[in-house]
Amino acid sequence: MKQKVLFILATFLMIMAVTLILKTISKTREVNIEGKNVIKLINVANQYSIIADGTGDTRLLTDGNPDTKWYTNDSKWPATLTMALPIRGIIVDELVLNFIQEAQFPNRTVDINVQYGIVGKESLDVAEAFNFKFFSNACSFSFPENSFVNNIIITLSNPKDGENVGYFWPALQEIELYSPRS
Repeated sequence: MKQKVLFILATFLMIMAVTLILKTISKTREVNIEGKNVIKLINVANQYSIIADGTGDTRLLTDGNPDTKWYTNDSKWPATLTMALPIRGIIVDELVLNFIQEAQFPNRTVDINVQYGIVGKESLDVAEAFNFKFFSNACSFSFPENSFVNNIIITLSNPKDGENVGYFWPALQEIELYSPRS
């Protein structure tokens, strides 16, 4: 009887592990760096929670559905999103922010600042800060190789449509966080 229970438990755990693996590898990319081995990057964003200082359902940022979007309902600027990663950190290669692209508004821009914490460092590092123009729908940020990142803070500010400041919200479709797997 005890062996049968252990067998059922082991089977259940194996099914759960396979399900988690299949969810995790739903979005992968392969990168060949300077003729070295191919590295498979896996989008792990859906494994971590995102906290916003405004309103809006942040679960939409990692649901894998391009038809959903997140935006702050209270038009508070700047808007900050914090991705809570494990305290021990994870190796992160790239962060991708996918925005809703609206062809009828070609002059829209927003300032983006990405900061991240590295395990063992007391201060935050800046991945990049720049003005993003909505002529494409995605921007990406790279991280130092083999750094264990334990939090990511994304700040969106200064939205403009030409010279008009702050009356629109740049809707985010998805946040992707790629971690290397060999």
